[in-house]
Amino acid sequence: MSGSAHSSRPQSRASSRGAEMSIGNKSINQVAKYTQNLSEPNFCGIPLSALVNDERFEQYNNKRVEELRKIKKEEINKSNFDEGQFIEAVLQFQKSKNHDDVSDQMRNYIKDSIEDIITNYKIEYAKLILIHEDNEKMFRKETKATFDKLKSEQLSELEGLFLEKEVQIVRDRNYEPTEYKGFQEQAKKLATANDFDGARQVLKKAEKFLAHIREQNEKDTKKAYDKLLKVLVEKQEKAFQSLESRLITFLEKNQSNKDHRIGELQKSAAVSVNSILHIATTRACAQAKSTESKKRISLELTKYVSECIRQIQKERDEIFDFLIAK
Repeated sequence: MSGSAHSSRPQSRASSRGAEMSIGNKSINQVAKYTQNLSEPNFCGIPLSALVNDERFEQYNNKRVEELRKIKKEEINKSNFDEGQFIEAVLQFQKSKNHDDVSDQMRNYIKDSIEDIITNYKIEYAKLILIHEDNEKMFRKETKATFDKLKSEQLSELEGLFLEKEVQIVRDRNYEPTEYKGFQEQAKKLATANDFDGARQVLKKAEKFLAHIREQNEKDTKKAYDKLLKVLVEKQEKAFQSLESRLITFLEKNQSNKDHRIGELQKSAAVSVNSILHIATTRACAQAKSTESKKRISLELTKYVSECIRQIQKERDEIFDFLIAK
């Protein structure tokens, strides 16, 4: 590493497995050899531990990317390839760290956004339920008022019909047909002629005739009013059935409308979640160069969305499965 301002100082404080050693005069490739069995990420062939424990790491890691690239080029021009490799490792580390930071930022963005979406959904859901409950209460109140009015009117109709019936029955019981009066006159004439037995027989016949006529008239009246009552009751039953049918129709329509609006609300929330995922994935993938990395990021964030929603469900003890893509 002759010609480099960094060639005279130790390059790392890292130790190999089971034995401490100075790596001041060893190449980066030799350091990598000592640590190649460690299960850890490496950058440009340099294990993470060797990289971050090198004295040069802090100096380079604090520099901007443009400056590091310039230094790397200078070192390569001087044939200081180990130094150039180390600088490239720092560049890759920074890129990886930036990617992790972006991924964390996107996860936080997704979580916060989903929390907001769920909060807004619950607010809109509560408003929707309240509107439909108010509509139902109002219609039930109106139906109850109509029912009470109808009930009162029908009772009045029934009372009127019963009153008419009783009045007619009284009339029937006091009815005297012309024939009866004729029998009475005939009986009187017989009695005037001193035919008292004949007069009594005629009068008895007249009373029997009168009783029969009154009884028959009362039966006819009751029969006629029974028919009127049947017609009235059927009419009243139809009115109540119509009122009940209106209530059932409204409740079914109100419920169907509510279910539809809840479905639309859930669709809108799900679309918002997908939009958030798309934004987060686009931003995170902007930091990745390879198609493979972009696919991995997309899958990770998509999985995280489902995990995030399930975690929120668990914390709130509520169901938001409609937000999870099928």
